[in-house]
Amino acid sequence: MFFMIAVWGGDDRRYASLKFFLYTMFGSALMLVSFLALYFLADGTIVGDQAQTFSMVALSEGATLGISRTAQLWIFAGMFVGFGVKVPMFPFIHGSLTHTRLQQ
Repeated sequence: MFFMIAVWGGDDRRYASLKFFLYTMFGSALMLVSFLALYFLADGTIVGDQAQTFSMVALSEGATLGISRTAQLWIFAGMFVGFGVKVPMFPFIHGSLTHTRLQQ
């Protein structure tokens, strides 16, 4: 998408493509940090020998996995905002969408 907008976009294509890139990378970075925090903070006491896992089944069976309430809230907030930026759920978060769509 970035290259399509930057090369074949309208008059304001460079600004729109850079804004799209930055918003997308910000959302991706938040999701990555949140998933890595979930992976490394899970102590494996409930899951058994799988101390660290990305398995959603194992994570859901483990409930809190020994992660503090504060860490759980930060992980949730990171995933929620990350997905909110990547998927246009709320118009006030998705500021790059209007510029990007106008340049296509």
